[in-house]
Amino acid sequence: MKLISVNKHTADVVLWTGYFGLFALVLVWSLWLSPSKQYPLPMATAIGLLPLVIPLRGVIKNRHRSIFWLSLLSLIYFFHGIGVFASNPALRWASLLEILAAILLCTGAWMSMRVIKLSAA
Repeated sequence: MKLISVNKHTADVVLWTGYFGLFALVLVWSLWLSPSKQYPLPMATAIGLLPLVIPLRGVIKNRHRSIFWLSLLSLIYFFHGIGVFASNPALRWASLLEILAAILLCTGAWMSMRVIKLSAA
């Protein structure tokens, strides 16, 4: 079975589109769409952004392990989007954007890992 060949530029575009899409969506979500009534605004925003910020340094340096963990962390946002989609009809459009950005981030991460693996071989 022949796998599809992926170049570094395409993998980076998909990864960073998903990353910045999720980053912007978390900011918009926590500051405007659905601000937390239980927690202070900076804390709620930090909790939403922290999983994206922690592996950022390793992703910038193309470290395989950081990209892998970022792909796993994107699943948090994917499942959050599914939960909001099912429970809150008013925010369905935002949850669909979150699901799409999480899928892009996970796909871009796996594409980048494949490119890193092939370039090391």
